[in-house]
Amino acid sequence: SLRASAGAAREREHPLVVPVCGALASCTAEAMTMPIDVTKVRMQLATDSSSGFLDTLVGIAQQDGAGALFRGLKPALLRQASYQGIKMFLYEPIRDAVLKATTPPGEEGGKPKLWQMILAGGLAGAIGTFLTSPTDLIKVRMQSGVQFDGLLAAFVQIAAASGFFSLWDGWQPNCQRSFIVNAAELASYDYFKSKLLETGLFREG
Repeated sequence: SLRASAGAAREREHPLVVPVCGALASCTAEAMTMPIDVTKVRMQLATDSSSGFLDTLVGIAQQDGAGALFRGLKPALLRQASYQGIKMFLYEPIRDAVLKATTPPGEEGGKPKLWQMILAGGLAGAIGTFLTSPTDLIKVRMQSGVQFDGLLAAFVQIAAASGFFSLWDGWQPNCQRSFIVNAAELASYDYFKSKLLETGLFREG
């Protein structure tokens, strides 16, 4: 049957395929959209809100050089590689654990419901974000114009100046946002993928 062949396809798949592919895809997107992210941060920090997006982007390039539009790229790529890898690796185990914990005795073996996917996606994203919050903090500081001698030096300098746990400053709103984003992102992907497989027109993989 289609369901049996789909399960066999996933069993043959190496467990690192999903997190590695997710990390590579996310790093590619991060690198391509970095100028937009830098411009966003500069606009958020600006006291004068009269400049628009394009004016701010061009102004950064003219004042600091085109390379400034990619400031913070190294910690951003490190964050994406680790964050995406962690959340993609955790999503299915968390989803299956939520399914098991919320399924009444005697009704095991069913498929996850949408709300269970939403909860699992949110938790996977929030955990990944918490663990990688230091890289996000360094990225934003570099985008805002703070100079560091390097990525490792940034970790050391911040920890030495404000304490080790200051690397997690802002983790609460960061995790809240990530919970919402991934609850929608991972759950919708999983839900619609399962619906497409059920039509018989598609195969796993």
